[in-house]
Amino acid sequence: MGDERLARICAEIYSKHQKALDLIFENRPDRASEIAAIFRQWAANKADAGEIIFSPEKSGKVNTRFKTAQMTGVLPDSPNSLSGWGTNSYYFYEIHNNDGKEFYIQFVLSSRDIPDDLRKICDRINRHFPSRMQKTNWQWRTPFTTRHSKIDEDYSEDKIFEQLDKKLEEIKAFEGKLIEALATDKE
Repeated sequence: MGDERLARICAEIYSKHQKALDLIFENRPDRASEIAAIFRQWAANKADAGEIIFSPEKSGKVNTRFKTAQMTGVLPDSPNSLSGWGTNSYYFYEIHNNDGKEFYIQFVLSSRDIPDDLRKICDRINRHFPSRMQKTNWQWRTPFTTRHSKIDEDYSEDKIFEQLDKKLEEIKAFEGKLIEALATDKE
């Protein structure tokens, strides 16, 4: 079969079955999937301990999402609108999985359909912790990212949990600095 004909057949199959094929691709067993399962287990354990609010329905192979009570106090949910994630929350912490080779946690803000009062809070956060992307009409902002951690070939759940615990401490320090800055901030 010629390359052009094969490419055309593949494109036709993909266009007809895009959602199913994307789902299969997202959930195929590989190292990134194994690492994502470890991230989800860590998040479930921390949620059971009351340390975070895990969102398994908004987590996948690339990002494991959670919130904290402290940050939800700063940026509360909005029951009358939906963010870019299709939730009432306009922020998430995301454990970002780079193909099972490294990871970090980022604090992400969404502006999609954001109420004015929450936009003002996001703007205040951005004043103290500026995101690299500084567009006026922003859709996503990432004002905080932890250090990146490499995942060795001989990784273990315990090693990854230990690294995630350290990153959670970085998050707590960030939240403390943010709350202090916002308390002294003149809107």
